[in-house]
Amino acid sequence: MEASTAPDSNVPHRIRNPMKHNAVSAESNAGLLLQPPLRANNSVRTLDNSRFDDEAAPGAPTNLTATAIGPSSINLSWTAPTNTGAGLVRYYIDRATDGDAENPSWIPVGVLDPSETTQLDINLFAATTYWYRVQAEDVASELSPFSNIATATTAAATAPGAPTSLTAAADGQTTIDLSWTAPTSNGGAAISGYRIDVSTDDGSTFSQLVASHSMTSYSHTGLTAGTAHHYRVRAINSVGNSGWSNTANATTADSPTATAPGAPTSLTAAADGQTTIDLSWTAPTSDGGAAISGYRIEVSTDGGTNFSQLVASHSTTSSSHTGLTAGSARHYRVRAINSVGNSGWSNTANATTADSPTATAPGAPTSLTAAADGQTTIDLSWTAPASDGGAAISGYRIEVSTNGGSSFSQLVASQSGTSYSHTGLTAGTARHYRVRAINSVGNSGWSNTANATTAAATAPGVPTSLTAAADGQTTIDLSWTAPASDGGAAISGYRIEVSTNGGSSFSQLVASHSTTSYSHTGLTAGTARHYRVRAINSVGNSGWSNTANATTAAATAPGVPTSLTAAADGQTTIDLSWTAPASDGGAAISGYRIEVSTNGGSSFSQLVASHSTTSYSHTGLTAGTARHYR
Repeated sequence: MEASTAPDSNVPHRIRNPMKHNAVSAESNAGLLLQPPLRANNSVRTLDNSRFDDEAAPGAPTNLTATAIGPSSINLSWTAPTNTGAGLVRYYIDRATDGDAENPSWIPVGVLDPSETTQLDINLFAATTYWYRVQAEDVASELSPFSNIATATTAAATAPGAPTSLTAAADGQTTIDLSWTAPTSNGGAAISGYRIDVSTDDGSTFSQLVASHSMTSYSHTGLTAGTAHHYRVRAINSVGNSGWSNTANATTADSPTATAPGAPTSLTAAADGQTTIDLSWTAPTSDGGAAISGYRIEVSTDGGTNFSQLVASHSTTSSSHTGLTAGSARHYRVRAINSVGNSGWSNTANATTADSPTATAPGAPTSLTAAADGQTTIDLSWTAPASDGGAAISGYRIEVSTNGGSSFSQLVASQSGTSYSHTGLTAGTARHYRVRAINSVGNSGWSNTANATTAAATAPGVPTSLTAAADGQTTIDLSWTAPASDGGAAISGYRIEVSTNGGSSFSQLVASHSTTSYSHTGLTAGTARHYRVRAINSVGNSGWSNTANATTAAATAPGVPTSLTAAADGQTTIDLSWTAPASDGGAAISGYRIEVSTNGGSSFSQLVASHSTTSYSHTGLTAGTARHYR
């Protein structure tokens, strides 16, 4: 059975189990039209009464009824004809939305086996009147007259039902995954999203986490280890909000105790002339929760069968093994060290110092240039050496300086081409660079130094998708999407402005709000407000977002006063007291009308038109006087 959801203009109506034959569907503006299989005489069924034989055709289906079931479904039922002709083979169902017109626009919407005389038409529009008729066909392709016409009107749309089966499951130390089941009823209007609220105080209070999420699952990321959170979810359609789902909670995993670090990776060894081999490696992806204090380097002179210590603890991720002789072959391995212990060994790398007087280290690269590409990238380009020293250049080592060229550190151990993009920088960052070529003999001298500075930060982009939604008579909830660009400087907050005159002028509501949602509280019933938002960073303000508006729920009549008591005070006075209504309907109570009965409560007349407090003394009575009040 298809889910009952209210359609929009792009979703066709569908009739449940429209036919049990092979069918071809064709879209039209009216919905999903189901073409029946070819009839025995290869003719096409017409939608009027011009083609059936009074003598041979089956009788018309009778007693057709149409009963609306909520805002999106109508149940059809009819009685099979007593005259089945040559034997019924199917029923055709037609529908119209202008059945009261002189020439209704009938549309075929279903074909059923002759054994079925009920059908559910679903995915209809709320608060809409539909007309139906049914026609039978026998095995000789004779069509019956049409049945009587039945009509029904779907109910108006309502707020959706509440989501169910909300679950929360921790995914490591920083994430909690949520999942829930969509409401069994969307109230006759498509669910546009789900609001997710979160509580950090065991469910005592909640705040908005997501204003409108499109799916039935969500991952709450960026949490800290050992953090407990409670969640609840509500569905939203064009009518309003559902009730809240069940509450679900989870706690992120605790921080683990420190362990030994991971192994270094990408160890490379490159001969630098006849006496030196340069080593380079990548730090472990994990330090085990304790800072890496150094790297132990071991060397083998027998092809990697046995190793001995070369350096007990080296502080950086590169080292040069010097003092070797020409034609020396060496294998190397590296492990990381932290306060807990040693990592496993890296991969093994090997190199042989130059022993041929013919090949030499390559010449130095030339014409190194550095050019900023926006706020986060600097592009490098250089010219290959005029001489490779008689051995092919295997790569280029790139070094970077963050202190104006006073000192350099390795950026790339071996780059294959003569250009490179240094990404992940921040706005206004200055960097100096130098490059050397590498061949099997060793390293070239350094190229010229080049420098560039990334583009300066600017004001952030504009917040988008600002929405405003009334939450009762006193609150309007705002939500928006952060700018696509922070301008290269972190967004420090959002300024929120409000208009009480339909957007003609605005005044500040909040100078700097830290998140992308806000609840404007303390309003009165039936209050209309327009809003706009701008982002702020250290450079300045963004432009204004789109304007969004909402109106709080209208005021209603107050509730009934309760606990009315009447007590005689002597011979001439009766004192009245009562409790104010639990609800003022969203508008202040201006007074209380008091009526009195002198005939035991059979009839009442006005005593006081409007009294300002919740007590009153009826004076001027005579002794032994009985009175009833309301």
